[in-house]
Amino acid sequence: MSQRNYIGQLLALDIIPYAAPLHPKWTPYYYENYRVDIPVHLSAYKINERKDSNLDTLIDLSPDIIISDRRDQLEISEKLSDQTKVLSMYYGKQTWREQLMFIAKYLDEEKKAVDWLNQFNRKVANVREQLQTKYKSTTFLFIRKFKQSLYVNCNRTMSELFYGELGLLSALGTTICDHEISLEEIDQANPDHILFMICHEQETLQDWQEVKISAEWNRLKAVKHQHVHLIPTDPWFEYSAIAHDRILDQLTEWLSSY
Repeated sequence: MSQRNYIGQLLALDIIPYAAPLHPKWTPYYYENYRVDIPVHLSAYKINERKDSNLDTLIDLSPDIIISDRRDQLEISEKLSDQTKVLSMYYGKQTWREQLMFIAKYLDEEKKAVDWLNQFNRKVANVREQLQTKYKSTTFLFIRKFKQSLYVNCNRTMSELFYGELGLLSALGTTICDHEISLEEIDQANPDHILFMICHEQETLQDWQEVKISAEWNRLKAVKHQHVHLIPTDPWFEYSAIAHDRILDQLTEWLSSY
């Protein structure tokens, strides 16, 4: 069994969990591709929104191994039988590569992890070469819209992969995370490309209809050049081996379109 964050680590090791959080909206890739192969679907409605009911399901299942965040280890261990082992992860401290190797070592699948990482590193080098050829001096800005506000987006996936390993340039010159930003400040930053994520809730979508016809929005260079790219939370907001690999595929597809 795996928690939501670790499905993408197990799949890189060719391991399909017996139980995992799945939902057509919140985990669409895993739901579409693995819902038949994963027998028990735990709730994936937001993060930890229904943790207690998921834990009750696991108690009934008595799985061999649970992969969880270390902060949940005590609560989980107290409620499960002695036969169930809990592999707890330092999610906020370990890189996804360290997480993958940690899980692989515990499951005696280190060779698979090393082979997967070698393949991934070759893929990164190839995509980086393509991107640097075309976008070496191009600036990018990740923006998230929620309700009436805009925020600079920069999670670990974006900062480590997009700006780090692929060497692309931030329009702000730094990786500020979850900082509210105005249209005027975006105009001053003058990004060549905007990668834009819109929260799909009613208030946000209604306000977006007004923003996108405003003079301030249409004045932006990226808007005028049609360089605003809508990105989904899946896989950009996931921190795992499979998510990083899927982002490389999305960027390769994006390259072929421009």
